[in-house]
Amino acid sequence: MFNNFPGFNAFREASKFYFITAIGYSVLIGVSINWLWKNFNKNKKQVYFKYSLTFFIAILLLWNAKPLITNEIKSMFVSKEIPNDYLVFRKNIANENKYFRILWVPRYSRWGTYTDRNPSMSNIDIIADEWGEFINYGYYKDRLIRDEIMDVFRHDFSNQLFNISSVRYISIPIQDKDNNDDFFVYYGGQNDLNIREWYIQEFDNIKWLERIYIGTEKLVIYENKNYKDHIYITKEQETIYKNLDFTIVDWQRINSAKYYVSIKNIKEKEYLNFSERYHDDWNIGVGKFGWFDALIGSNYFIDKKYHIKNDAGLNSFLIDPDYIKQNFPKQYYKENDDGSIDIELSIYFGPQSYFYLGLIISGITMFGCFGYLGYSFIKRRKKIFKK
Repeated sequence: MFNNFPGFNAFREASKFYFITAIGYSVLIGVSINWLWKNFNKNKKQVYFKYSLTFFIAILLLWNAKPLITNEIKSMFVSKEIPNDYLVFRKNIANENKYFRILWVPRYSRWGTYTDRNPSMSNIDIIADEWGEFINYGYYKDRLIRDEIMDVFRHDFSNQLFNISSVRYISIPIQDKDNNDDFFVYYGGQNDLNIREWYIQEFDNIKWLERIYIGTEKLVIYENKNYKDHIYITKEQETIYKNLDFTIVDWQRINSAKYYVSIKNIKEKEYLNFSERYHDDWNIGVGKFGWFDALIGSNYFIDKKYHIKNDAGLNSFLIDPDYIKQNFPKQYYKENDDGSIDIELSIYFGPQSYFYLGLIISGITMFGCFGYLGYSFIKRRKKIFKK
């Protein structure tokens, strides 16, 4: 039912319905006490009973509220303090004007840094999704979750996978018990094993990672120095099984759905690699254009057959100068004396145009409704004054 019946996953965790249950009980208790005080007045026994029951209910409610006062309930009712190590790491990242990703092992900490320029990834989440095909789940009979988490680092192609995914830093969070941010017990920390130290020892043995020291005391950080940029060019199709030479290009992020790319002196077929998860609606167009242009015209875009999903599950686009010369007007590119071309490209996520269109339609509808209500109100007021 959970997997196949629409909406049934709302019942996966019942505490979301606690508020409805609490309202029901509060009304029931209030009505019952009110009835008790109106009807139990005939003799002393009834009076004593209603006072005793009311006092008992009040004490019970106060006792249930006690954890809020004493901070025993913890969770969101206790103030948290960000450990200084995370602030040091955040400051270090902010000072680097480069695009790269940060992978948190075994998972992302609530204090971890995340920006558009330096997005973070959670190991446990990504191996359950994009990188699931690289994990040997249940390969051994006694395989543990910590082995599945580390499996993605143990392949011959692991270094190249992290390179083309633009992962620069691997970070092992603090076992932060004071701030209720100790999640290691869920990722192999049973049986008195110091699982965090186990992860650190595993990473110390990975040759393509280097442990770095940036002033943190407990937060452990490893650097992958061979990581590649978010957008770059290769002569061959990008793959995790071969370390290809690459060329850096000028690119600019406009928003999460649009990037501008400038390529100079391209003479032969090359691959433009874009380290975002592959989706068929990522398009690459010649020149710069607005969202409405992308919605009504397909003449901006290079044919879909040149959009490739590489074996890391990321986007690669084949850029063919001859195809561009044959299918686009000369004002869209600059041809050099040696036959090469300089070209401005736009990487665009198509459904974003529908979002903007929907936003405009919703805005017009809202203003139309308010306008009608205002007109109707003024019209009624005029009728009242005429009378």
